[in-house]
Amino acid sequence: MAIEKVTAPLTIYGDDWIPYAFGGVIFWCIIWGFVTKAIVKGKGYENSGAWFWCGFFLGIIGVIVAACKPAVNVSPNYTPMQPQTSSADELFKYKKLLEQGAITQEEYDEKKALLLSKI
Repeated sequence: MAIEKVTAPLTIYGDDWIPYAFGGVIFWCIIWGFVTKAIVKGKGYENSGAWFWCGFFLGIIGVIVAACKPAVNVSPNYTPMQPQTSSADELFKYKKLLEQGAITQEEYDEKKALLLSKI
């Protein structure tokens, strides 16, 4: 009597894993979408809903693009304003430095002449 070898198609766990894999992919797409939306919303952009879909479809690439966007409220040419001081205040500051010995009389006279020439 010959023994027949029975071969079954190669499967991991049958066909039951396909819905779980699809569900896992959708779950991670939703996570990437919300992370992208949170990054963009934190930077001050109004239409963060569109960025959800960017993260949903692009995943980590969408997050990287959102992270590289500049914040809305910060201008690239922003320089903080320095408080305005008058020449008299500056002269008073240099006089104190002279009295403390931090600067010499020549340095004080030089700064005094410079400040008085600005007036």
